[in-house]
Amino acid sequence: MKSVGDILRRAREKQKKSLSNLAETTHIRPDYIEAIERNDFYILPSHASLFGFVDTLARELGIDAKMLVSIARRDAGTVDVQPIRSIPLPFIRRIHMTPALACLIASLVVFAGYAGWSIVSLRSAPALTITMPKDGTAVSSPVIVRGNTLPDASLEIDTQSVATSTDGSFVYEIDLPTGPHSITAIAKNRYGAETIKQISVQVEK
Repeated sequence: MKSVGDILRRAREKQKKSLSNLAETTHIRPDYIEAIERNDFYILPSHASLFGFVDTLARELGIDAKMLVSIARRDAGTVDVQPIRSIPLPFIRRIHMTPALACLIASLVVFAGYAGWSIVSLRSAPALTITMPKDGTAVSSPVIVRGNTLPDASLEIDTQSVATSTDGSFVYEIDLPTGPHSITAIAKNRYGAETIKQISVQVEK
């Protein structure tokens, strides 16, 4: 059974493309491409970035991207979470509920709910939208990329850090040669949760 790394490496070597050539056309770091070819996914930022990179590489090498991403998901594997078993209590003591105790329990429930909501909100992947250019459109170089994310999120476009405005909007200019290209944007919050958006464009003269 061939792995995603084997398929990409053989396709690249068959087309006589070096890692640096592929990195230049896909805007993916050479060490990331090499790691994927070795099926060493742990140095990549996340599984989401792995699937985005595999999609871009497959399109560049003329491979069925959907099929290759499915193989990458298989190779990356999943983590099974075991359910927690309930522990039977030997006895339950009857508790006399007073108004003060009821207020205390209600306060604890509200606090726990708010704390849980805050943690989930902070650790959720930031929103990311690319408003320009539209996916699948023809553009001219330099390509102007516009969009929005959260103001406190860090942003990368084709592995380059991009500054955002106080409202989270951003504008980034990329010089691209004539031909088809994929542009990948990654927004990440302080806890490492990230959102990846990818668009394909055709650069014309």
